[in-house]
Amino acid sequence: GEKLVSVADDGHAFVWHSATGERLASLVVATSSAPAELTSAASATTPTTNSPLPNSLNGPLTTVAFSPDGRFIVAAGERTPLIHVWDADTFAAHQTIGFGPADSLAFSPDGALLATAGNDGCLRVYEWNVTGTWTEKVAIQAHQDFARKVVWSPGGTSLATAGSDCSVKIWDTSSWAKLAEFAADDAVHALA
Repeated sequence: GEKLVSVADDGHAFVWHSATGERLASLVVATSSAPAELTSAASATTPTTNSPLPNSLNGPLTTVAFSPDGRFIVAAGERTPLIHVWDADTFAAHQTIGFGPADSLAFSPDGALLATAGNDGCLRVYEWNVTGTWTEKVAIQAHQDFARKVVWSPGGTSLATAGSDCSVKIWDTSSWAKLAEFAADDAVHALA
Protein backbone atom coordinates (compact mmCIF):
# COMPACT_ATOMS: atom_id res chain seq x y z
CA GLY A 1 0.00 0.00 0.00
CA GLU A 2 0.88 3.63 -0.10
CA LYS A 3 0.48 4.19 3.64
CA LEU A 4 2.41 3.00 6.66
CA VAL A 5 1.37 3.54 10.27
CA SER A 6 3.79 3.56 13.18
CA VAL A 7 3.22 3.89 16.91
CA ALA A 8 5.81 5.86 18.91
CA ASP A 9 6.78 5.62 22.58
CA ASP A 10 4.62 8.66 23.32
CA GLY A 11 1.54 6.77 22.10
CA HIS A 12 1.06 8.67 18.83
CA ALA A 13 0.17 6.78 15.67
CA PHE A 14 1.85 8.40 12.67
CA VAL A 15 0.59 7.82 9.13
CA TRP A 16 3.32 7.98 6.47
CA HIS A 17 3.38 7.85 2.67
CA SER A 18 5.44 4.72 2.13
CA ALA A 19 7.12 5.88 -1.08
CA THR A 20 7.96 9.49 -0.19
CA GLY A 21 8.32 9.29 3.60
CA GLU A 22 5.95 12.25 4.00
CA ARG A 23 4.02 12.25 7.27
CA LEU A 24 0.36 12.39 6.25
CA ALA A 25 -1.20 12.54 9.71
CA SER A 26 -0.66 12.04 13.40
CA LEU A 27 -3.52 10.18 15.06
CA VAL A 28 -3.56 11.24 18.69
CA VAL A 29 -5.70 9.72 21.40
CA ALA A 30 -5.79 11.96 24.45
CA THR A 31 -4.76 10.54 27.82
CA SER A 32 -6.89 13.05 29.75
CA SER A 33 -10.41 14.36 29.40
CA ALA A 34 -9.49 16.37 26.27
CA PRO A 35 -10.85 15.16 22.92
CA ALA A 36 -8.80 13.03 20.56
CA GLU A 37 -6.94 15.06 17.97
CA LEU A 38 -5.82 14.66 14.39
CA THR A 39 -2.92 16.56 12.93
CA SER A 40 -2.81 16.42 9.15
CA ALA A 41 0.10 17.38 6.91
CA ALA A 42 -1.81 20.54 5.93
CA SER A 43 -1.91 21.72 9.56
CA ALA A 44 1.15 19.98 10.97
CA THR A 45 1.66 22.54 13.71
CA THR A 46 -1.97 23.05 14.74
CA PRO A 47 -3.92 19.98 15.83
CA THR A 48 -7.61 20.03 14.98
CA THR A 49 -10.34 18.24 16.89
CA ASN A 50 -11.25 15.01 15.12
CA SER A 51 -14.58 13.42 16.06
CA PRO A 52 -14.04 13.28 19.83
CA LEU A 53 -13.60 9.80 21.25
CA PRO A 54 -14.55 8.75 24.77
CA ASN A 55 -11.49 9.73 26.79
CA SER A 56 -12.06 8.73 30.40
CA LEU A 57 -10.15 5.48 29.94
CA ASN A 58 -7.66 6.35 27.19
CA GLY A 59 -4.00 5.40 27.44
CA PRO A 60 -1.09 5.43 25.01
CA LEU A 61 -1.35 3.42 21.81
CA THR A 62 0.98 0.41 21.60
CA THR A 63 -0.33 -1.61 18.63
CA VAL A 64 -1.76 -0.72 15.22
CA ALA A 65 -3.09 -2.49 12.12
CA PHE A 66 -4.62 -1.74 8.73
CA SER A 67 -7.72 -3.63 7.65
CA PRO A 68 -6.93 -5.94 4.69
CA ASP A 69 -8.99 -3.76 2.33
CA GLY A 70 -7.14 -0.65 3.52
CA ARG A 71 -10.33 1.10 4.69
CA PHE A 72 -9.50 1.29 8.40
CA ILE A 73 -6.63 1.96 10.76
CA VAL A 74 -7.15 0.30 14.13
CA ALA A 75 -5.02 1.06 17.18
CA ALA A 76 -5.09 0.14 20.84
CA GLY A 77 -2.98 0.12 23.97
CA GLU A 78 -2.01 -2.41 26.57
CA ARG A 79 -3.23 -0.15 29.40
CA THR A 80 -6.60 0.93 28.02
CA PRO A 81 -9.84 -0.92 27.39
CA LEU A 82 -10.43 1.12 24.22
CA ILE A 83 -9.74 0.15 20.62
CA HIS A 84 -9.80 3.10 18.22
CA VAL A 85 -10.87 2.85 14.58
CA TRP A 86 -10.06 5.56 12.01
CA ASP A 87 -10.97 5.93 8.34
CA ALA A 88 -7.70 5.28 6.47
CA ASP A 89 -8.50 7.80 3.72
CA THR A 90 -9.72 10.79 5.74
CA PHE A 91 -8.12 9.86 9.09
CA ALA A 92 -11.44 10.72 10.75
CA ALA A 93 -12.33 8.82 13.91
CA HIS A 94 -14.82 6.10 12.96
CA GLN A 95 -15.54 4.21 16.18
CA THR A 96 -14.18 3.43 19.62
CA ILE A 97 -14.67 -0.12 20.84
CA GLY A 98 -14.49 -0.48 24.62
CA PHE A 99 -14.10 -4.17 25.36
CA GLY A 100 -10.63 -4.63 26.81
CA PRO A 101 -6.94 -3.82 26.50
CA ALA A 102 -5.07 -5.00 23.42
CA ASP A 103 -1.36 -5.78 23.13
CA SER A 104 -1.92 -7.19 19.63
CA LEU A 105 -4.46 -6.66 16.84
CA ALA A 106 -4.98 -8.86 13.77
CA PHE A 107 -7.60 -8.83 11.03
CA SER A 108 -8.92 -12.05 9.55
CA PRO A 109 -7.73 -12.54 5.96
CA ASP A 110 -11.15 -11.45 4.62
CA GLY A 111 -11.25 -8.40 6.93
CA ALA A 112 -14.61 -9.35 8.47
CA LEU A 113 -13.16 -10.09 11.91
CA LEU A 114 -10.68 -8.31 14.17
CA ALA A 115 -8.92 -10.32 16.88
CA THR A 116 -7.17 -8.82 19.90
CA ALA A 117 -4.93 -10.20 22.63
CA GLY A 118 -4.67 -8.25 25.87
CA ASN A 119 -2.99 -7.98 29.24
CA ASP A 120 -6.12 -9.42 30.83
CA GLY A 121 -5.28 -12.74 29.11
CA CYS A 122 -8.32 -12.56 26.83
CA LEU A 123 -8.67 -13.29 23.15
CA ARG A 124 -11.46 -11.11 21.80
CA VAL A 125 -12.90 -11.21 18.30
CA TYR A 126 -15.00 -8.40 16.82
CA GLU A 127 -17.23 -8.64 13.78
CA TRP A 128 -17.97 -5.92 11.23
CA ASN A 129 -21.74 -5.70 11.05
CA VAL A 130 -24.31 -4.26 8.66
CA THR A 131 -24.68 -1.07 10.73
CA GLY A 132 -21.07 -0.19 9.92
CA THR A 133 -19.70 -0.82 13.39
CA TRP A 134 -17.65 -3.47 15.16
CA THR A 135 -19.32 -5.65 17.79
CA GLU A 136 -17.79 -8.26 20.07
CA LYS A 137 -18.40 -11.78 18.78
CA VAL A 138 -16.16 -13.88 21.04
CA ALA A 139 -14.30 -13.39 24.34
CA ILE A 140 -12.15 -16.26 25.60
CA GLN A 141 -9.90 -16.34 28.65
CA ALA A 142 -7.02 -17.63 26.54
CA HIS A 143 -4.09 -17.20 28.94
CA GLN A 144 -3.48 -17.13 32.68
CA ASP A 145 -1.31 -14.04 32.28
CA PHE A 146 -0.92 -11.43 29.54
CA ALA A 147 -2.01 -12.51 26.05
CA ARG A 148 0.77 -10.93 23.99
CA LYS A 149 0.16 -11.79 20.35
CA VAL A 150 -2.60 -12.98 18.03
CA VAL A 151 -2.22 -14.11 14.40
CA TRP A 152 -4.63 -15.65 11.87
CA SER A 153 -3.87 -18.62 9.66
CA PRO A 154 -3.72 -17.67 5.96
CA GLY A 155 -7.13 -19.25 5.30
CA GLY A 156 -8.71 -17.79 8.45
CA THR A 157 -9.78 -21.21 9.77
CA SER A 158 -7.66 -20.90 12.91
CA LEU A 159 -5.76 -18.34 14.90
CA ALA A 160 -2.97 -18.55 17.43
CA THR A 161 -2.35 -16.65 20.65
CA ALA A 162 0.87 -16.29 22.62
CA GLY A 163 1.07 -15.44 26.28
CA SER A 164 3.24 -14.47 29.18
CA ASP A 165 2.08 -17.74 30.77
CA CYS A 166 4.67 -19.55 28.59
CA SER A 167 2.13 -20.95 26.15
CA VAL A 168 0.97 -20.78 22.55
CA LYS A 169 -2.60 -21.83 21.80
CA ILE A 170 -4.36 -22.48 18.50
CA TRP A 171 -8.11 -21.84 18.18
CA ASP A 172 -10.65 -23.11 15.65
CA THR A 173 -12.44 -20.04 14.25
CA SER A 174 -15.74 -21.77 13.57
CA SER A 175 -16.30 -23.23 17.06
CA TRP A 176 -13.66 -21.26 19.01
CA ALA A 177 -12.51 -24.52 20.56
CA LYS A 178 -8.85 -24.84 21.49
CA LEU A 179 -7.17 -27.09 18.91
CA ALA A 180 -3.69 -27.26 20.41
CA GLU A 181 -1.49 -25.87 23.16
CA PHE A 182 2.29 -25.65 23.21
CA ALA A 183 4.41 -25.03 26.31
CA ALA A 184 7.39 -22.71 26.03
CA ASP A 185 10.28 -22.23 28.43
CA ASP A 186 9.51 -18.55 28.90
CA ALA A 187 6.89 -15.91 28.10
CA VAL A 188 6.02 -15.78 24.40
CA HIS A 189 5.80 -12.32 22.82
CA ALA A 190 5.67 -12.93 19.06
CA LEU A 191 4.18 -15.34 16.50
CA ALA A 192 4.27 -15.66 12.73
